[in-house]
Amino acid sequence: MNQHISVEQSLQKGRNFILEGKPHQAYSIFYHAIDRLRTQDSEELPSELLSFYGLTVAMVGGSRKEGLRLCQKAVETELPKAEFFLNLGKVYCLCKQKQKAFNAYKQGLKINPGHPEILSEINCLGERRTPFFNLLPRKHFLNQCSGILLDRHLKTFLVKIHSKIKSFKNGIGFSFI
Repeated sequence: MNQHISVEQSLQKGRNFILEGKPHQAYSIFYHAIDRLRTQDSEELPSELLSFYGLTVAMVGGSRKEGLRLCQKAVETELPKAEFFLNLGKVYCLCKQKQKAFNAYKQGLKINPGHPEILSEINCLGERRTPFFNLLPRKHFLNQCSGILLDRHLKTFLVKIHSKIKSFKNGIGFSFI
C-alpha cells in the first residue's frame, strides 16, 4: 500500500469501492488511512473518514455497534454532511433499526433535500401503515398480530378480486360470493 496517499484520495478510493460493491476493499483503505493519521499524531480524525470507516466496519468489520458509534460521532460534528446521515442510516438498517434509519435519512435530507442516494434508501425502506390499534405502541402484541392478519387477508382478497376482474374481462361474469 502506498504510504503517500492522501486522506482525500483514500476517501475517493474507498467510496468507489463501496459503489462497486467491494466493502472489504473500502474497509482496508479506510483502516490504513486512519492508521496513518494516528501514527502522525493527528489530534482529530476527519469526520468524513470516520463516517465511511464506520459504515465499512458495520458492513464487514464484524462490529455493527462500533460502526454505529463511529457514524454517530461523525454526525455530531459542527458541520455534518448529508452523506454522514446516509451512512448512519445504512448502519441502522444493518442493525435492523428501520425507524432510526428513517430518522437519520430525514436529517440528511434537511441538509440536502434532493440527495439521490438518501431518497433511494428511503424508498427501499418502504412506507409503514398506521398501527391498527393506534393508541398502543407499534410493537404491542395486538398491533403485530392484527398487522399480520390484515396483511395476509388483504393479499388474499386482492388476488380474488384480480381473478374476478380477469374473468369479467373475458366475458365470463363474476360475483363476489
